[in-house]
Amino acid sequence: MSTPVLRIFVSSSFAVVSFWVCPKIAKYRHVLSCPVLSCRFVSPLPPPPPLSPHQNPRVFFGHTQVRRSFSGKERKKERKERNRVAMGLFLSRNLVNFLLSFSAKKMPVKIFPVQIEDVVSLVSRTGRHLQRYDKGCRQVVGCIPYRYKKTDQSSGGGGEELEFLVVSSQKGKGMMFPKGGWEMDETIEQAALRETTEEAGVTGTLECKLGKWQYKSKSNGSCHDGHMFPLLVKKQLDSWPEEHIRQRRWVSADEAKEMCQQLWMKEALELLVQRLWQQQNGYAAERQRA
Repeated sequence: MSTPVLRIFVSSSFAVVSFWVCPKIAKYRHVLSCPVLSCRFVSPLPPPPPLSPHQNPRVFFGHTQVRRSFSGKERKKERKERNRVAMGLFLSRNLVNFLLSFSAKKMPVKIFPVQIEDVVSLVSRTGRHLQRYDKGCRQVVGCIPYRYKKTDQSSGGGGEELEFLVVSSQKGKGMMFPKGGWEMDETIEQAALRETTEEAGVTGTLECKLGKWQYKSKSNGSCHDGHMFPLLVKKQLDSWPEEHIRQRRWVSADEAKEMCQQLWMKEALELLVQRLWQQQNGYAAERQRA
């Protein structure tokens, strides 16, 4: 008898014996530990249904307690059902282990070639039960995603063009930069990255904070503190949590200023453009000195 066939025979024999014998052994033990099968069978009883006080009441320190005892047939039936379910799981585990070990030589090393870093939760956070507030002002965190796009060298440019990513608002009125509430179970950097991934579907390098602005909501007039970060985009996702309710668009700095309706976001964009311009001039001066 070949080795694979022998392994199937042994696994099936263990499963069949355990499926029929263990319920009878469990008749004498409430908890059964089987070292051969390397599993543990526990058969707790379900809670008794509520009964009226006149059904076998017992007075204890002024309170009425109701106790009900299960019959032997009910206990035996419950144990058999639970042990057989456990045996079914055990048999399934043995079969899966056998199939994987038998076909390990024929299968590639990576059975599921999925890149973990590319997997993003497709569900965005909802609700404000974890929302942060400071002196009555809701804390809001956002990002200005940007990238350097190479221009066509045939047109005489041959350089890089600075672009910014804007998204449509949830209500469909105008464009804006991705932002959202800063919640209590995350840092401000984590909140900025999460909101950008949920609303714009991009990931990248989070840079130094641009600043903090205080503004009032147009819908209800409540106070908000807006924190804004630049995000150098490294990857643009094809699917993201809010892709069905928002649109994204890469535009220039002037177009972003015209599209964005919130004044504090325009000021943050101006600061970012000045910072990037100073960085480019600093790099150019260093190259000339070298």
